[in-house]
Amino acid sequence: TVTIENQVAEVYIDQTFYNPNDWEVEGTYMFPIPADAAISDFGMWVDGEKLTGEILDADEASAIYNDYVIQMVDPALLEYSGRGMYKASIYPIPANSEKRVELSYVQALPLEGGYLHFWYPLSTEKYSSEPLDSISVQVSIETNEDIKTVYSPTHATSVQLLSDREASASYEATNVLPDRD
Repeated sequence: TVTIENQVAEVYIDQTFYNPNDWEVEGTYMFPIPADAAISDFGMWVDGEKLTGEILDADEASAIYNDYVIQMVDPALLEYSGRGMYKASIYPIPANSEKRVELSYVQALPLEGGYLHFWYPLSTEKYSSEPLDSISVQVSIETNEDIKTVYSPTHATSVQLLSDREASASYEATNVLPDRD
């Protein structure tokens, strides 16, 4: 879910990972964000409760994560991997079960040639071993300037101009391995 207000985008990601195996696994979740964006929230759902992340020094965070894994407690570790890429280690994902992760970030959007540019990173999903059950990207736009047009040059997107200064756009797909942002 994306909310764009003037030149600021607030992006909320809610993803569920499924372990089809008969044993628990540790998941690795790789997620790129734009260079000028900042993570605002990270959480993992355990037994119906959202556990929210805390920002720590890298060595301290890694030591706590490893201690939790040894104790068989549900930790999640989000680390900056360089070049706008974040990596989350998620353990455990129980056998034949799901693990839900939430991530939010805020980004100042560039205005170039009268166009406000926003991109959402979908192409990393091509590294999934199975097609994704579903993808839904919902964008709400509100600005102080009149909106002339809203479009996606890469994906079939449904667009609604709600007023001179408000619009919405959406992209949805099922059983897909996205290969473009």
